[in-house]
Amino acid sequence: MKLVANKNKEVENEFTFYLLVFLLVLIVSSTTNKLLPFLPMPLIQILLGIGIGLCLPNNQYHLDTELFLALVIGPLLFREAQEADVTSILKHWKIVLYLIFPVIFVSTLSMGGLAHVLWIGLPLAACVAVGAALGPTDLVAFASLSQRFTFPKRVSNILKGEGLLNDASGLVAFRVALIAWTTGTFSLTQAGTSLAISIVGGFAVGLMTALINRFLHSFLLSVRATDIASELLLDLSLPLLTFFIAEGIHVSGIIAVVVAGILKASRFKK
Repeated sequence: MKLVANKNKEVENEFTFYLLVFLLVLIVSSTTNKLLPFLPMPLIQILLGIGIGLCLPNNQYHLDTELFLALVIGPLLFREAQEADVTSILKHWKIVLYLIFPVIFVSTLSMGGLAHVLWIGLPLAACVAVGAALGPTDLVAFASLSQRFTFPKRVSNILKGEGLLNDASGLVAFRVALIAWTTGTFSLTQAGTSLAISIVGGFAVGLMTALINRFLHSFLLSVRATDIASELLLDLSLPLLTFFIAEGIHVSGIIAVVVAGILKASRFKK
């Protein structure tokens, strides 16, 4: 028992240390970008990440994927959803849906097939998993590019809407490819059902947590118990709580976080 407790303590200390390093890198990258605006922030962060990776003991560190999604990707997408022009995105909902479903799967299969042709030794399912990881448009990367280049408003709204919601289809395609790789079986019906449950469940969880968050804000205002600290904690906890609840019931945490962010957007507030 003592050995287990000591091992857990070491893991916790290691995680805390790397979390502080991660936050320090964010501060350094932001400051560097302000001082050298011609250098894109993603490039600065990639270079800093490579440098940290080379300095790690034994050149390896394991970070839980779900934890990374919850602490980094979830809040980023939540913020982007908050700032999104939802009305303009909804005007192009047909194109957005087309890009989310058929196009993502076509690009996944295309890139997976090309990778399999280039590296015959790799299993096709593994190549398709790589295609699923690379297929969806990265909303954070697009937001960074849009600050440096001018896009037509229609194109920008379509890509933002697709970027907010395409992670669900990309993650499902990735998981299906991994299952096919490890088990050697694939079911189109099962994949379609999994995608539908993931999306609908994510919408439901995001709606529920956003409504609860709004109720708590209203309640604190009604009893005159609100202050800056409580408002800040409620806003900071919403994307994290939403993601963990959604993933806990095996639906899309990304979709749930995006829906919660959209419902917290300024145009939906009283």
